[in-house]
Amino acid sequence: MSDTTLLIQPDRETFYDLVMNTDYPAFSSNIILDKFGVMKGRVAIPIDEDKARYTFYITCKNEDKRKYAAFFNSIRSEIINR
Repeated sequence: MSDTTLLIQPDRETFYDLVMNTDYPAFSSNIILDKFGVMKGRVAIPIDEDKARYTFYITCKNEDKRKYAAFFNSIRSEIINR
């Protein structure tokens, strides 16, 4: 995709307006599709390749472990449920 220009739209409402009013392709994660479904007039084509998967790491200082424990536990439960 070296000659491609991507329009990144972090605001969900504006993104939705762009997708619904243009013919541009749009990328959605499985989480968004599970929550909102496929947009009217669009087709979802899954990208199911090892290269399309990413690992994210979340870290904090040892002394802040207790402060963020609930947050880390909620993330662990999301990962386990997927």
